[in-house]
Amino acid sequence: MVILLLEGKGLGRFRAGLISIVWVVLLLVAVFGVILNVPVVRAGGTIYIRPDGSICPPEAPIERDGNIYTLTDNITSSGSGIVVERDNIIIDGAGYII
Repeated sequence: MVILLLEGKGLGRFRAGLISIVWVVLLLVAVFGVILNVPVVRAGGTIYIRPDGSICPPEAPIERDGNIYTLTDNITSSGSGIVVERDNIIIDGAGYII
């Protein structure tokens, strides 16, 4: 009888440990799943291409080569997106999303 009680306690500890491990794994999968699906936001407001050709803010994910402006990352904006104040330019999305 004593042996059966000890085996029962050992089995209960095993189940409790297994359940704890399963919960930790599920929590990690959920956290990393959310983190990996969050888009990177480089510019929170409006990005301007000024009449002189400059880009404001300067850290916006856009590179300039003459009159060609190329995206270097996805752009997510809480403002007006991109406001173009310059004439005769080309905006190359390069596969990124605005």
